[in-house]
Amino acid sequence: AVPRGPVATPPLATGDLVDVLVVLPPGADSGRDPPAFPVAERATVVDVGDDAISVAVPENDAARVAWAVTQGAAVLALAGG
Repeated sequence: AVPRGPVATPPLATGDLVDVLVVLPPGADSGRDPPAFPVAERATVVDVGDDAISVAVPENDAARVAWAVTQGAAVLALAGG
């Protein structure tokens, strides 16, 4: 589950498709510009709670999503068509 944090989360419902993004803190020497990148694309929302949103991701993406969540760096964005 991706915790709802200080960053605004789009209004979501079960069944919506989202991208799970990692957003690095300002000043992180990531070599990326902007300092954000997807760790899972078109993940299915399976539950929307007050404190967290659960998403189903492919097995190959699970470790990256878990890392992003434990670092407090995961945010959700509605997936494009």
